[in-house]
Amino acid sequence: MFFFKRHTLKYIIPILPVFFFLAVCGQVHELPPNQPEQDACAALLLCGNNFYTPYSYTGTGKVVDLSNCQCNGAEDNSVWLKVIIVSSGRIVFRIIPVSADDDYDFAVLNITNRSCSNIDPQAVVRCNFNNNIPGSNVNGVIGLDTVSNIPDVVSGTTGTSFLKQIDAVAGETYLVMINNFGNYVSGGASQGFTIDFTGSTAIFGSGDPPKLNSIDVPCGNALSIALHLNTEVLCSSIAANGSDFTSTVPVGIISASGNNCSGDSGYTDEINIGFLSAIPTGNYFVSAQKGSDGNTLLSLCKAPLQLPSTSIPFTAFAGNPPVIDIQFICYEQLPYVWNNITVNAGGDAVATYTTSSSKGCDSVTVLNLSVGSEPVYKNFSGMFCEGQFYKLPWDSTVTTTGTFTHHYLNSIGCDSLIENFAVTDSGCIKYIYVPTAFTPNKDFLNDIFKPTISGRILQYHLSVYNRWGKRIFFTSNYTQGWDGTISSLPQPAGVYIWVCDYQLSGQDLYEQKGTVTLIR
Repeated sequence: MFFFKRHTLKYIIPILPVFFFLAVCGQVHELPPNQPEQDACAALLLCGNNFYTPYSYTGTGKVVDLSNCQCNGAEDNSVWLKVIIVSSGRIVFRIIPVSADDDYDFAVLNITNRSCSNIDPQAVVRCNFNNNIPGSNVNGVIGLDTVSNIPDVVSGTTGTSFLKQIDAVAGETYLVMINNFGNYVSGGASQGFTIDFTGSTAIFGSGDPPKLNSIDVPCGNALSIALHLNTEVLCSSIAANGSDFTSTVPVGIISASGNNCSGDSGYTDEINIGFLSAIPTGNYFVSAQKGSDGNTLLSLCKAPLQLPSTSIPFTAFAGNPPVIDIQFICYEQLPYVWNNITVNAGGDAVATYTTSSSKGCDSVTVLNLSVGSEPVYKNFSGMFCEGQFYKLPWDSTVTTTGTFTHHYLNSIGCDSLIENFAVTDSGCIKYIYVPTAFTPNKDFLNDIFKPTISGRILQYHLSVYNRWGKRIFFTSNYTQGWDGTISSLPQPAGVYIWVCDYQLSGQDLYEQKGTVTLIR
């Protein structure tokens, strides 16, 4: 089974009206890995009665903050939450899945006077890594309550949904790491959860209000900019028409959307602001204002961005001219695939490849393609007796049938002429003929004793014996024969005995015997 991580800080909450999001049942919003809040030092700050996340997290973030704890569990598919105690009291909470079939685990860490970048497993004060299979946690709910006296539940346990409350002291800081194993029925990702601190008497700090931090520098043809904030804001506080923002760009703002937002659901620290047309080259400012929705940006604790806001500068640079990619190919390389575009002919600007960033910046590459001349094709044919040599027009020899091709290249390495030669079997009779005499007098006529073969030879052995039965010559190469000598010494004229074992293609293995007369 797999599990998703969620960062949750155990929060001590009074009855403060804070953030509460309505879950949309049945929807799954699975985020890409390495979201900021998947690392302890970027944990989401909570401060009120309820917090809802619609997201399903994957992986451990860029850092594995908790590799082990007393519950025999570790961080995986996690999100981190954080609460800062400003008034002492108890912390209780319930983690309520949108789907009762989702399986969540959690660990609560007291990191007071500790670094978030080097977490000691001893900081874990509560952890529950039990299984919600099959539905052993009623409605999938786990958490802390005032009844349980159990501080930990180890991995693999079934049941024991709730752990002992935490008695928090003002000035302490707690992290809540929430893992998820996904849906144990369907096997898919989780659908999010609400963490409900009802019953807590400790009061949490609300943190700093949202502020504009920086803007990604767009290119000259950008239709939008990416505005970064100092903290997460509620997606529901972002006016979709972009009226939360004003700018000195001489083009009107027409939209705004939060990165990872699913409509009004969720939270983000990056907002994409869209403009009516491309932003001209120049230096500009963006600032915040109250939107048409009646509010400005709100933090997770519903703290509003303070107005007037700081004006954030940015520069729109001139767009880059198209890049010309000049390529030369041979004719036989058509069709040509370039950046996953199929090109069927040469010419200037035969293809254009455009890449766009998430901020609306385009990068254009144009292909100028030169194609070599089409080669000349010539086809030939010939017949030969199987097993013999056949000489092809390009000074190559073959011993088998088939179609053979030769490429003649021009000075630039492309085909100028392609010859195809089809060699077929003439159907000649297959046989071995052994001569009865030979004259090794070096007149180049009948100097060598060897059989004449018609057909393709598969096996071959030839032995020659003198009148006393001594083998004086042997070969398994049918192209070689006896020259009438032994160790370069000429042998006397007379009758010699030969034995030949051979197998022609399509025939059985045969043995023939006979005599041959050496004439001097």
